[in-house]
Amino acid sequence: MEKKNKYCQSCGIPMKKDPQGGGTNANGSQNSKYCSFCYQKGHFTFQGSAKEFQEHCRQAMIKGGHSRFTAWLFTRGINRLERWKKVLSKPLVHEQEYNASVEKVWNALTRKEEMKEWYFDIAEFEPKIGFQFQFWGGDEHQQYLHLCEVTEVVQNNKIAYTWRYREYEVTTVVRFELFPEAGKTRLRLTHENVGGFPQDNPAFSIESFTEGWNYILGTSLKEYLKKELGKE
Repeated sequence: MEKKNKYCQSCGIPMKKDPQGGGTNANGSQNSKYCSFCYQKGHFTFQGSAKEFQEHCRQAMIKGGHSRFTAWLFTRGINRLERWKKVLSKPLVHEQEYNASVEKVWNALTRKEEMKEWYFDIAEFEPKIGFQFQFWGGDEHQQYLHLCEVTEVVQNNKIAYTWRYREYEVTTVVRFELFPEAGKTRLRLTHENVGGFPQDNPAFSIESFTEGWNYILGTSLKEYLKKELGKE
C-alpha cells in the first residue's frame, strides 16, 4: 500500500488542502505522495530544478495575495522534500586513462573534425571563451538540441562549457581536465548540476548521464585514440 503523506513531497502543500486529494498516476489512479497541482497523469507539471521550482511557487503565492515573507517561509523547505532530495547534489565525475599524449587527447576534445569521429557531430567549434555552439543528441525516440557556450580554456589542460537544452531552463557545466602521467593521459570529466534536469524523464536521469559518459569516454574516445595511434 502506498504511504499516505501529510504534505506534498514536491511543493509541501498540506494534502488535505488539495481539492483533488492528490495527484494522478499514469493509469488514472490517485497518487498520495504528490498533490494535483504538482503531479498529473504520471508526470510533474513543473520541469526544472528545486531552486527554480521554489521561485515558481513563491511568485504564485505572492500573486495569490500572500506577503513576500509568507511566500518565502512556506517555500524555503522545498529542497528537502522527497522529490528534490533524489536530485544529485554532487557533480557527476568520470576519470579515464588513455595511452596517448595530452596533446592528442586535447586535439580530440577541441577539433571539430575529430570530435565528430567519437563525440557529437558539431558543425562549428572553437576552444575560445564565449564561443557558442549547438548540436543534436538523444536516442531513437527523441532528439534534443543542446545549447552550449565555452567558459574556460587552458591549452592542453582544461576546457569547460555550459550544457543545456532548448526545452528547459536548467544550465549545467561540462568540464574536461587533462593530466599527463608517464607518457599517458588521465582525463577527468565533471558534469555539474546534472541532477537539476527533470528526473521523471528517463533521458535526463542521473543513470542515463552516467551511462552516456561512461560509453563516450570509456569506449568511443578510447577506441578513436587507439585507431589514430595505429596510423602513426
